[in-house]
Amino acid sequence: MFYAALALLASRQIGTSKHAGLIARVSEQFIRNGPLPSRLGRALNQAFDLRQKADYREFFEPTAEQADQIVTWAAEFMAESRRILSES
Repeated sequence: MFYAALALLASRQIGTSKHAGLIARVSEQFIRNGPLPSRLGRALNQAFDLRQKADYREFFEPTAEQADQIVTWAAEFMAESRRILSES
């Protein structure tokens, strides 16, 4: 999802150096007024939060259900990103 979001921003000549900045810019540019549905904005945020926990908390292990949900969201985010980029 991260690299798809970077590609979306690059298509509008927008850069960012941090994950939080990427999420904010994607929200501003692609979610608030479309073309990405708001549920994918929430998915991007939740995926980032889960990644932060997995990377920085010593005893955190995502459940199989959480991992499956992220994979589902990522597939949808990728498909929507491809659609948007192909229309640019």
